[in-house]
Amino acid sequence: MTRPIYEPSLRRTDAEFGYARDQLFRRPGQKGRNAVIQIKVFADDKIVSVGDGRFIFAISKDMDVYNLVLAEAYVTTVGSSGTALIQLRNISQTTDMLSTRINIDPNEFHSKDASTQPVINLLADDVAWADRIAIDVDAIGSGSKGLGVNLTFAPGVLVAPGS
Repeated sequence: MTRPIYEPSLRRTDAEFGYARDQLFRRPGQKGRNAVIQIKVFADDKIVSVGDGRFIFAISKDMDVYNLVLAEAYVTTVGSSGTALIQLRNISQTTDMLSTRINIDPNEFHSKDASTQPVINLLADDVAWADRIAIDVDAIGSGSKGLGVNLTFAPGVLVAPGS
């Protein structure tokens, strides 16, 4: 029998800060391990709306020189028509991190089931300490509620100046 893996997180509870819900949960990368960031962009009971910068977060120091390796999204209530399109934008580097946006097809809950899968722009997948990352909702299915995004970052290779 295997045991569940426990990793410390930066999650804060409602009682500590008076928030209605947690919006960001992070399993930090430790000693060369991947860092997973789970973001609740819209609460489960809220209609998802189109717009840039629906959620913005900053890259922490321990993720300096990491690369985006996986991006996925989900909704709590499926949209009846129209495909959801979600873009990740590095505000600090003024570039879109995905060359093909995250898609959630009509009547689907998760992007893993989409006919078009996201493609990470390998020229824009790296992040640096204090980079601001925006989640842009470019399109959404009618009636969709509760948008969440999961991002996985892996340690990159640090290149010495002049090499």
